[in-house]
Amino acid sequence: MKLISMKDFVIEKECKRKLEDSFAKIYRDINTYACLLSKKLELGMFVPCDEDGKPMEEPSSDMSIRAINYREQYQKAQERVLFKGFELKDGNYKDISYLHHNGLIILGYCTIHKVIRLLNHNDNDTIIEKLIPYKVELTETAIKELGL
Repeated sequence: MKLISMKDFVIEKECKRKLEDSFAKIYRDINTYACLLSKKLELGMFVPCDEDGKPMEEPSSDMSIRAINYREQYQKAQERVLFKGFELKDGNYKDISYLHHNGLIILGYCTIHKVIRLLNHNDNDTIIEKLIPYKVELTETAIKELGL
């Protein structure tokens, strides 16, 4: 499911409404989606991150206990990722990284302040709703978790 505007989401919900769907369920879905769009962006929404918000590297195929534990942590972190297709790459400065999606650099990430900024936006309002023009897609896990 791609991110769409709130207006489009409401219209889609109404058009696809089934007879067995209660208005309470439709309202709950709309409210859930509105809450999603208003969340502040975090790095862990795009790439697997540990509990401290630091990006995790792909696990090795090593079979040591330490490596197995790391793979489990990585898997849990991967399940928390909300959006498909993002890749974190180092920038020109040591404390700046960029999130790439479909060949475009969309977001900048400051490792010191742990702040994400949308590129080509002047405001500091870094919420999920600002990603709609980029046709970002939710992961299957996110769709299930949100009940959409």
